[in-house]
Amino acid sequence: MRAGIDKRAMTLLSAGHLGTDFANGALPALLPFLVDRFDLSYTLAATVMLASTVSSSVIQPLFGLWSDRRGAIWLLPVGVATAGLGIAFAADAPSYWLVLLLVVVSGIGVAAYHPEGSKFAAYASGARRASGMSAFSIGGNVGFALGPVLATPLVVAFGLRGGFLLALPCLAIAAALFAAVPFLRGFA
Repeated sequence: MRAGIDKRAMTLLSAGHLGTDFANGALPALLPFLVDRFDLSYTLAATVMLASTVSSSVIQPLFGLWSDRRGAIWLLPVGVATAGLGIAFAADAPSYWLVLLLVVVSGIGVAAYHPEGSKFAAYASGARRASGMSAFSIGGNVGFALGPVLATPLVVAFGLRGGFLLALPCLAIAAALFAAVPFLRGFA
């Protein structure tokens, strides 16, 4: 077991956590605009949030089982990209039901990333697992905070179509993770 935290690996993994939670955090900021666009009731607006929560958290254990049984390092870049693309396309979807579907797709990306990201964060932490998991968590917290901070001005400036720009940070992080898969695989 390594003695300390591998900073390069933890930076990549924390960035991935930032990307998924950035997508997740953008939804509450998009919701008022979606309510206005589709004239949603409180129930329909709450259903969007419920769909996001269920798809991003309740199914995570299934991805964890998959990861434990087969290994699934590819979920790192794919999860971040899926989360970002799902929320970006949901922002300008032409119907409520498509918004709902795309929010679920985004949530699945979030759910796919977290177990594998946590596993590799533990590997990259060596004997300093508590410190490593804290660093990994910071990425998610920063991402969740940045989601609404960036989503709101984008939509105010460009309308809901500006939500497409929300995919860019997630896709950049996914590309970095994809390129780093051989490096990260060395920790398993």
